This record gives sequence, C-alpha cells and structure tokens, in this order.
Amino acid sequence: VVYVDSRGRRHRLTAARASPAVGSLTWPHWSGPLRGGVSLVMVLFFFLPLVGIVSCFSLGPLLAFCEGWPATVGIEYALAHAMKLHYPLTPVEPVRTMGGKFAEMLISLWIMLIINCAIGLTGKMIFWRSMHSNLFSQHGLKSFLYCVLVYVPMLLLLGALLMGGPVAAVESWSFVDGFFMEAGHLTGVSLVPARKHVMTVGGMFFHSIFSMAQVGICGGIIAIVADHAVTERVVHRIEGGADAAEAA
Repeated sequence: VVYVDSRGRRHRLTAARASPAVGSLTWPHWSGPLRGGVSLVMVLFFFLPLVGIVSCFSLGPLLAFCEGWPATVGIEYALAHAMKLHYPLTPVEPVRTMGGKFAEMLISLWIMLIINCAIGLTGKMIFWRSMHSNLFSQHGLKSFLYCVLVYVPMLLLLGALLMGGPVAAVESWSFVDGFFMEAGHLTGVSLVPARKHVMTVGGMFFHSIFSMAQVGICGGIIAIVADHAVTERVVHRIEGGADAAEAA
C-alpha cells in the first residue's frame, strides 16, 4: 500500500501497519477519539445487551425444562435476573428442591460468566486507554485519589444523568426521578419513593439496556484503576517482585 502525505512524499505501508486502523464498527480514517467513542457506545448499548439476551434465550429454556415451565417463561425469568430488574417479567418461582436450586444456580452462573466475558472486552478499548493516559499523566497517589474520588464518580453520575432521561420519559416521571432511579440502581440504594418503579414494557427495556451499560462502564473503570502505577506498587508490595521466569 502506497500513500502520499501532505508534503507530497510517498510512503509504503505493509499489511501489518495498515490493517490495525480497520475496525468492524468504525471507519479507518476516523480519529482515535471518534473511533473510541463510537465503538464504546456500540459495545455498551448494543453488544453487551445482545450478549445478555442471547445467553438468556439459549439457557432460559434449559431452566424451563428442569422446572417444567414453557420455554418463554424460562427466558423471561433468566432475563429479569440477568438484567437486574426490580420487578420480574414473570411471577413464577423455581421449585425449591435440591435439583431446582442446583439447576438455577448453575444456569445463572453460566449467564453471569458469559456476560462478564463480554464486559472484559470493554477494558481494552481505545476510550479507556486514552482516558488512562490523559488522567494518569502523573503516576502518584494524588492522581490515583483524584481518579477514585472525583473522576470516576463524575463519570458514573453523568452516565446516570443521561440514562435516566429516557426512562423518565417512558414512565411519565420527572427528569430528576429518572436520574435518581438510575443512580440508585447504580449505587444499590433506593433514592426514589417506594411507589415509583419501572412498570411499563418500554421502561423495562431501557432500564435493562442501561443496567448492562452501567456494568460495562464499571468494568472499564476497574481496568483503568488496575493499570495505575499505585495499584501496581500495592500488588508488588503484597506479592513481591516477579522472578525472571514469571516476567517472561
């Protein structure tokens, strides 16, 4: 591959140098921030929910077979638990026999592991790597504390702010209630009145998609913190230095 730069100079690119710019979700001529932002949005709001839905559609009927339910009931039950919905999509409950408990536990573990494997992909995406390089230009404790106590909460609350709007619109709530609903779901506390819950089909759809996206964002943040120099020093302090065989 030969190209001419802005000064008229000709350069030859080998396949090894030309191929990394081509992605399945982006155009090769896009800048790094644009490619990182578009690919991250596609993964968080389309790929991760799709993985969760496909895993529930695949393993939900197996749970239904073990419990003697119709296949659709098993899928609805698996989706409600995988997406962490406050109100389940079906009122049925598994038979609490030893076999039923084991089947529910094993299938839930499989679904959780499949979703977590998909979440692990987000930690190596361009967006998180560029954020790591911009936020952690200094590798001291001060930058680490700024990240954990300032930047990460701001990012998560911004995500709850953006995600709460569609839920509030579908449920006919105020924007503030939608924000507190998503922020409470993220932090595990109840920030809205007990009578307010996501009840409509559209609200459950958006809430489930946003729940998966929030988990993906948390996975990326964990990857950022894990790569910080302070974290590496703490791990080195706990485990000691690696020998030559381990380093290789």
